[in-house]
Amino acid sequence: MAEKTLTRSQQKRASILEAATNEFKERGVQGASMDRISERAGVSKRTVYNHFPSKEELFLDIANSLWQRVKAAESMEYVSERPLAEQLKGFALATMNLYAVDDYICLSRCILAEYMHSETLARQAMAKISEDDSGLVRWLQAGINDKRLVSGDPEFMATQLIYLLKGFGFWPQAIGHSPLLTPEQQQEVVESTIAMFLNQYELKE
Repeated sequence: MAEKTLTRSQQKRASILEAATNEFKERGVQGASMDRISERAGVSKRTVYNHFPSKEELFLDIANSLWQRVKAAESMEYVSERPLAEQLKGFALATMNLYAVDDYICLSRCILAEYMHSETLARQAMAKISEDDSGLVRWLQAGINDKRLVSGDPEFMATQLIYLLKGFGFWPQAIGHSPLLTPEQQQEVVESTIAMFLNQYELKE
């Protein structure tokens, strides 16, 4: 299937987003300049403002794109016939692979720093995130309905699992500048985390 050709306007928008992402990573949102963003994108400043009315709107669009990457990693369908551990390991490895991308960590660090500066931006971003259901939450609810997981709050369970993974593969790197995990380290974290999680929540026959 042939790739869809972007319109001229879509190409300019993509260039602006790429330029802004690099600008934000290098200088932070507070230090970023719409003049430099337009220069890096190779478009006029008016064109930038035609696509994004403010630097804050541009930032929120980039933050949302990061969330979409997380959603894609969390995308999973519950399969009654497959072992729970096998399904959860696939999800966990996809998530850990995302955390192991330096570009993702750098951009996350920039976004977290901006949330510390602006409560308004943080609330706006969290509102957008809360509009979307988590694939993991839906999977857990399906497991509960199938009587393979103990009855409980799937959002609480999902938060526990995500933070167990982030405790090794995201927060030390984003906040403490620790090295990204190797594939072997990711596998070790996933194996132990899923075993601990299912020991708590899987219904024993």
